[in-house]
Amino acid sequence: MQKLLIPILLLLVIVINTEKSLAFPNEEQEARELFAKGNEAFRAGDYKLAIDFFSKAITKAPTKPAIYFNRGSSYAIIKEYTKAIRDFTKTIELSPGHFDAYNNRGLAYHDLRQFDKALSDFNKSLSIDSNFVIAMVNKGTTLSYLKRYDEALSQYEKALSILEDNRPEVEMIKELIEKTTSKQKKK
Repeated sequence: MQKLLIPILLLLVIVINTEKSLAFPNEEQEARELFAKGNEAFRAGDYKLAIDFFSKAITKAPTKPAIYFNRGSSYAIIKEYTKAIRDFTKTIELSPGHFDAYNNRGLAYHDLRQFDKALSDFNKSLSIDSNFVIAMVNKGTTLSYLKRYDEALSQYEKALSILEDNRPEVEMIKELIEKTTSKQKKK
């Protein structure tokens, strides 16, 4: 199965950045502390410990979408995709405009080989933020896996048109374009 390396790297950035945007009322201080410990464990690469902290935080603050999102991201990294999908779905229920959750759920569906659901989630993510390069690349990767090379190339090229030339992702996307073009020629 084709690995989605770019999204995994960018997923880490999203999870770490989410910590800054999470607002807890004073009475939920314990949940905030557990959430911060979960993020520390995530950054340290201890995803099971992160899941434990996020799970405890959820018991204290069950309506905070960022906690479900981060726990889902942790589950995805350790390849517990069904649990990741459950948490991303809960994130979406609590925050319907959470385009990152649609994207990450799409990644989990891709890895479970549920490509129609993956594409649906990438499309939903892009309907919320039409310039979300990560979702474009993920959609392109899924389309390439399905041998829909022209559509995949279109997604990669659109992503490139949005990024500045000096961004590190540009080279990775150019490599994806080369690989997809090569596969297309063999078809």
